[in-house]
Amino acid sequence: AEEETPAAQEEEDSPAGAPAPKLVDVEKMAFTKEAGSLQVDFNLMNIDRGEDPVSGYIHILASGTRNGGTWWEVYPRGSVEDGLPVHYRVGQPFIIQRFKPVQGRFDIRPERGAPTTVHVVVYDDTGRLIYNRPFEVDHAS
Repeated sequence: AEEETPAAQEEEDSPAGAPAPKLVDVEKMAFTKEAGSLQVDFNLMNIDRGEDPVSGYIHILASGTRNGGTWWEVYPRGSVEDGLPVHYRVGQPFIIQRFKPVQGRFDIRPERGAPTTVHVVVYDDTGRLIYNRPFEVDHAS
């Protein structure tokens, strides 16, 4: 009997510039300003058509402008280069069958103010970028 090769192994041979499959999406994004911080809440959804869970690492990046330059803060931790986390494995690990509620918190500091944009960046277990989308923080209550 011939063994079938799982799709994940076949994708490793694809060119580095090949687009990643749509595996996750964000729903119910909400921002709440309270006690000197901005709280970010959303559901990370598994939109893969298969029955398998999706796993990887979630990063929430907050950004704003100060003195003509852009500042970044990463939840849970890490540093940013060219708008992406430097090390994908320092993100919040996840495994989702259907969806996972995700929460992040950022300080509102007088010297820089509140974030104006929050980026949700998600990598799979191999470090392949599978989601990267900015959300404007203009309706925080």
